[in-house]
Amino acid sequence: MPCYSKRWPIEIFFRQTKNNLGLNTYQVSSTKSLDRLSFLISLTYIYYSVQEDANDSFGKGLIICRDQFKRDNIQWVYESAKDNLPLEAIFKL
Repeated sequence: MPCYSKRWPIEIFFRQTKNNLGLNTYQVSSTKSLDRLSFLISLTYIYYSVQEDANDSFGKGLIICRDQFKRDNIQWVYESAKDNLPLEAIFKL
């Protein structure tokens, strides 16, 4: 039982990275590529986990970042429209 309780956070990490960060969809074979991929995924996981109000929770941090990204996009479209940027130009950008 003690071994499994220590392994459980690792299992959660791999499940979350597979489901949310696409760990299971990458097709790399070189050691260098695998090292880079695991490093980037780990950094992304940590970034989401340390978001304000996430309380060290990857899932909460992911939701916070996705919501902020949506808000930023909507704000950009709104400000671009306020500046009389044509809708076709906004779509291209």
